Amino acid sequence: MLQYGHAGRSATARGRGSVLDRAGLVERGHLLLGSPKNGEAREAELWPLLADELEELYQAQGAPPLDALVFPNRHGGLSDWGNWRTNRWYPALHRAGLSDEPRPEVEGAFDPYSMRHTCATLLFYVRPPDGGERYAETDIAAHLGHTIGTLLAHYAAVRREMRPYAGMTMNDVIASARQEVWGPQPGDPGFVERWLTVREASELSGLSVKALHARIARGTLAASRESGQWRARERELRACLS
Repeated sequence: MLQYGHAGRSATARGRGSVLDRAGLVERGHLLLGSPKNGEAREAELWPLLADELEELYQAQGAPPLDALVFPNRHGGLSDWGNWRTNRWYPALHRAGLSDEPRPEVEGAFDPYSMRHTCATLLFYVRPPDGGERYAETDIAAHLGHTIGTLLAHYAAVRREMRPYAGMTMNDVIASARQEVWGPQPGDPGFVERWLTVREASELSGLSVKALHARIARGTLAASRESGQWRARERELRACLS
């Protein structure tokens, strides 16, 4: 569960920290408001690339109140965890070419909680964006809400998997992964911005024209109106579906 106010926003979302004082708990498949795992507020680092995207989404949604959910359900409330995994997460893995089909039991599919482990193991090797050589174990533990003992017990055995990322920043890792899946991104050599009509977006995404217009109206799909019809960037459509 993420609210815009958690992103450390002042004028923009570019602040380094994201203060997590509440979390989403799962009860009977539904996300509920609760406290973080250790019961205490903590500051997790918000990397610049993600901060920029949150800022862009925030503006596309019309700058809602800071207690607004970043990824609400269609009624503006908390999502059903099972529905989100089924309708969003596993299809996103399939579109990215990571799984054979958009289902949890197929080759290449994994639970979203695995991304927490990926983040933790990466943090042992990547360097901070401020120019430091590496993150201290105390910083990694604080980011995840662990003690150092728990951190080392959980992740020491798998740290070797992330050695190829040594010396990169988390921004570099995210950008590299996106290039591998989607090709050149904005700012990369060879990037060409592709604009889609709603009909073209429907054919690409599998969503109906009506559903896409509803997302545009809610501000969850950024679009601009030209010559009487809505157009959206392909990369924003893909981000909206992920």
